[in-house]
Amino acid sequence: MNFEMSIADVFALEGARTVFTGEVRGGQKVTSACDCELVIAGVPVARFKIEGEMIPLRKEGDLRAVSTTEEIDVALVQRAKGQCQLRCI
Repeated sequence: MNFEMSIADVFALEGARTVFTGEVRGGQKVTSACDCELVIAGVPVARFKIEGEMIPLRKEGDLRAVSTTEEIDVALVQRAKGQCQLRCI
């Protein structure tokens, strides 16, 4: 599977889950689990596994959401908003 998400926001939830929301280019209509890299300003800074989308029904243009239970530096992603992408590898 091939997709890239431009991250609009990131949320740290209770239970060590991190959720990324944003626009997705490429890939399938519903993103399934895959290994990803977090890219900030064109530089890969982390690799982790994401889980598949939990909300498969949405309108065209809606933001999409994926999550991980792996450790993520949420503050780093929040500081770099507008420059962050997730890429399936």
